[in-house]
Amino acid sequence: MLEAWKPFPPPSIIKRSYCRRLWVVQEFAVARKVEVACVTARISYQKLRNALDSIAHILYYLEDPSDTGKNDARVEIGYTIVKAYNSSFSSFIDSIITRPHRYQNSSLNENSLFHVLISSLVLESDYNHPECSDPRDRIFAVLGLADDAIVFDNFPDYRNSCEYVYTEAVKRLLNQGHIDIFSFFQFPRNLPMPTWVPDWRMMTFAPIAYDPWRDGFAFSASGNSHSHQKITSEDSESISLRGTVVDTIKESGSVWHPNWLGSLDPRASQKYLSEIRAFCAQSSRIDLEDEEMETSRIAIADWDRAGDLGVTANTLDSYRRLLTEFTASHAAQQQQSTYDNDTWYRRAMQLLRSSRPFISILLWLALRPPMLRSAM
Repeated sequence: MLEAWKPFPPPSIIKRSYCRRLWVVQEFAVARKVEVACVTARISYQKLRNALDSIAHILYYLEDPSDTGKNDARVEIGYTIVKAYNSSFSSFIDSIITRPHRYQNSSLNENSLFHVLISSLVLESDYNHPECSDPRDRIFAVLGLADDAIVFDNFPDYRNSCEYVYTEAVKRLLNQGHIDIFSFFQFPRNLPMPTWVPDWRMMTFAPIAYDPWRDGFAFSASGNSHSHQKITSEDSESISLRGTVVDTIKESGSVWHPNWLGSLDPRASQKYLSEIRAFCAQSSRIDLEDEEMETSRIAIADWDRAGDLGVTANTLDSYRRLLTEFTASHAAQQQQSTYDNDTWYRRAMQLLRSSRPFISILLWLALRPPMLRSAM
């Protein structure tokens, strides 16, 4: 019964430094049987995974904008659970718990070092960064999970510097055709490495919208055709790739850098949305009556393909309600509300990676990483 329900205290075992170590990912994946112990408490792997699945279902229940008749008592309980567990059951913990299934059942492509690195090191919806006492272990600690480890025949070798390990890993990945690794280099950074090498010591963010290698990705300019990239290197600091110039950035807006774990800032949000709307007004590709709709889509990078038939109206309505709330005199108080039916749209804006809206010379609009420069 609801009256008898009491929230279980936040799991202290998940807060321990052991569960933030990158080596734990491999320990969970390759073990035949896993049981987690903390002082006198024990829990099986399956029960721990079931707990994570339950929390995911609660989040889905709370964020579903189509159900406006949710029971208030259940909503309150749901938020209590999420608040108690969300900071502990992070995306990294979820990666650990789900790794055995992926390791044992995934295809070769999904268990390549490229995908293992990204699924282990790239931040998803929080700022939990796996810990390593030696930064070279950000490569070496997950090598045992990669089906293509033989390609990296000189790893692990702790006689090599961190800079060498990171650079050599990228070269091997590029030779395999994984040019999407370029989606993960970020600035500023301190290691004296080539700009095309990700610094895995940093908190590394995923691309702004969809993973470019994701199966079933909706957009494909080349259809079913495939082209192999040709990569050459004249020295240790530079590489050369083939490419095509399709457009040039004309003007960019301010950096949108939301706090994933906080609340949307009304003033910053309004500025971000107004800049996108202004770019829409500049583009002859967008009709006047469509400017608001396009703004609502671009602002969340077509989250869950928001532009698909049957979803656009919902996106636009949520965008309008959010703007109304931000412009109301009591916006600050509304930010502290327990629940609202537009949580999904807020979350879509909130979980965007650092980016800038821009308009191109050919009058296309999109979001870009902050470090790219405009032509004008």
